[in-house]
Amino acid sequence: MRAKHINPFVPGWTTILLVVMTFRPAIFSTPQIATTDIPYKRAVDRHLHGLSSNTRISGGHDAKLADHPWQVALVAADDSDNTRAEFCGGAVIGEHWVLTAAHCLLGVPNQAAIKILVGTDTLDAAGRRLTVDYFKPHENWVKTGHDFDIALVHSSEVLTGTVALWKGTDAQFENQTFVVSGWGAIAWKPDPPRSIKLQAVPVKFVGKDLCGSPVSYGSRLTDNMFCAGDYKNGGVDACTYDSGGPATWSRQAGIYLVGIVSWGDGCGEAKKPGVYIKVSNFAQWIKTQTHQEVF
Repeated sequence: MRAKHINPFVPGWTTILLVVMTFRPAIFSTPQIATTDIPYKRAVDRHLHGLSSNTRISGGHDAKLADHPWQVALVAADDSDNTRAEFCGGAVIGEHWVLTAAHCLLGVPNQAAIKILVGTDTLDAAGRRLTVDYFKPHENWVKTGHDFDIALVHSSEVLTGTVALWKGTDAQFENQTFVVSGWGAIAWKPDPPRSIKLQAVPVKFVGKDLCGSPVSYGSRLTDNMFCAGDYKNGGVDACTYDSGGPATWSRQAGIYLVGIVSWGDGCGEAKKPGVYIKVSNFAQWIKTQTHQEVF
């Protein structure tokens, strides 16, 4: 994600209130993860310090759960205040399955430490917290990079609002617009002006010729990723706490999950669009890991 905060497990560290990336870790020439760029750790920190996040997708608008019924949030189980406890998004892809980003689960000690928040588009009202049976990050994801940044979370209770997986190639993405949703942030600080409503924003597909260019992400962009946003002007993007959330594509045959919010330099910056994990590349992995419950 994009914010650096105090690590409650390292005594003597001071809070650095600097928004820099969406896992989206601080900007490094070689991808790596600072301990302060761990979504779950940030939620624990907010709980310990009584802070709430300024929850807003960059350039987005208020959205209704009815229009994004697959949207869920991952929250720290020990904090009953969802505005502090929410640390990542996710998408319902099966009766017991949520798809999210692997980096969202970094630092989570066990399945009891997190819950799945469902049934609400407002963090401070309604909704239910569901128990997590287990979670599974992709086995090829490593802490020092962004590739294979995808994971499954299994709910103990039945989930509703399933979104279909896109299984085609990205060859059809040219000139297409997707919708990203979540409770993400452009900044956070003590007692911030807040929007706790679910946010959504349309983002346009950006081809690898631009997104993989030296002035953008260069070789950091792999075949498991795609970019979306306003490449020239910036301003619309996923941001901190949106990680793991859905990027969907409306087609004549229905709405499909095409991407998972993963990383990017900054929030809504020109030539630095959001980077998403390409769901279609992991269709077989998802089918195998869910024991063919999702295919």
